[in-house]
Amino acid sequence: MNKNYRTILPSMLIPLGMLTLSACWGPGPYYGGPVGPPPGTVVLGEYDEGHVWHDRYWWVANRHDWVHEHHPDWLEHESPAQHRAFGGR
Repeated sequence: MNKNYRTILPSMLIPLGMLTLSACWGPGPYYGGPVGPPPGTVVLGEYDEGHVWHDRYWWVANRHDWVHEHHPDWLEHESPAQHRAFGGR
């Protein structure tokens, strides 16, 4: 009986090891999976003078005057109080 375990155990460890290690590779956010928003998602943004991409929220927070001039549609939902807070008249 003890001899059966010695022959069966090594033959079972190999498939078990292959099964558990295969969970470490494959698609997913930590193992080479997709990076960024899901396909079909629209991300509003623009490149700055140094050709660095910034999304809409960065532009509104950091270059509000530029947004008013170039993309006023990004501010459609902005309240008058928010407009004044960013230096608008």
